[in-house]
Amino acid sequence: MTDNKKFKLKIKELENSNRTFADIFRCIFSNEDSIMFSLYVDGKKINYSYGEIKTAAFNFSKVISEQNGNDNKDTWVAINAENKVIWTISFWAALCAGYKPFLLNPNHTIENNKHNLELLNIKHVLGDSPFEDVSFIKLSLDDNSLFTKKEEIVYDHFSDQMAFSSSGSSSKPKIAVYSGTKIVEDLRNFVHVSKMDKGFCRHHKKQHCQLVTLPFYHVFGFMLVFMWYSFANGCFILPESLTDKDLRQIFNEDNS
Repeated sequence: MTDNKKFKLKIKELENSNRTFADIFRCIFSNEDSIMFSLYVDGKKINYSYGEIKTAAFNFSKVISEQNGNDNKDTWVAINAENKVIWTISFWAALCAGYKPFLLNPNHTIENNKHNLELLNIKHVLGDSPFEDVSFIKLSLDDNSLFTKKEEIVYDHFSDQMAFSSSGSSSKPKIAVYSGTKIVEDLRNFVHVSKMDKGFCRHHKKQHCQLVTLPFYHVFGFMLVFMWYSFANGCFILPESLTDKDLRQIFNEDNS
């Protein structure tokens, strides 16, 4: 089966669902054996499968609920992480726990971020990077129990909203709120774009790999990279840096 046919089947599956973030989560993580991230640290590559990220998101969602006293469901929480694996787990965990994730942009000024957090009445920040004067729920990849499957995921508590901020070029950046339905509408374009990208469509024999340079908290990085390529069960390549040496290491591995 060609990639485009797979995409069409996934889109059809989503359109026949309630088109919520819970439905998108089920669709993205249906192929648990595929590698979702190849993370390079200290010259070594660490792989994380879709199944591992799925399990970690559910396990962390329980931590979020417990540390928040299982209160204030359907309120906003901020996602702030330099490590994109942690960012991804935190994003899905927030939704799974019933909270609405706001994608905090660390490149904004402190004043702009404070404005956004106050506007959404955010009391908790999730990830690996705290934000001043806001309660911090930390996630560490060194916690092996994070990836241990203990029970089946419950989808009834999923929230169905997320938000990110505009570029911050103005003194008061605007906040865009997305529902699962809006994400599904944008994913429809994936089939058309993949038809135009012949190189992408010909990844039949091995998994498509996407070098990640755009941050996931930005609208383009979130939709055109994070959502589209996880929807296609692609592998996100996270280099230690964007230096010539580190990129050559990845290139040489891919062609060995």
